[in-house]
Amino acid sequence: TGAVGFLAFLGVIFCTLKYGVRKLTTIKTNEDRLLFIGIACGITAFLIDNLFNVTILYPQTSIFWWALLAIMFSFGA
Repeated sequence: TGAVGFLAFLGVIFCTLKYGVRKLTTIKTNEDRLLFIGIACGITAFLIDNLFNVTILYPQTSIFWWALLAIMFSFGA
């Protein structure tokens, strides 16, 4: 996909981290905050790993990333 695909990938990383930091400031309890940080770290680690690998293309692996992303965006809703 070249430069456009790489920029889109970086955009996903940036938007996810931006939302995570904004959402982290609104969480009240320490237990929920730790759980949210763990989810955000899992998402970030998956995206960093996929800068060097292509495991996001395999449905067996990417389903965990999509599930973590859904949990993060619905956290505390």
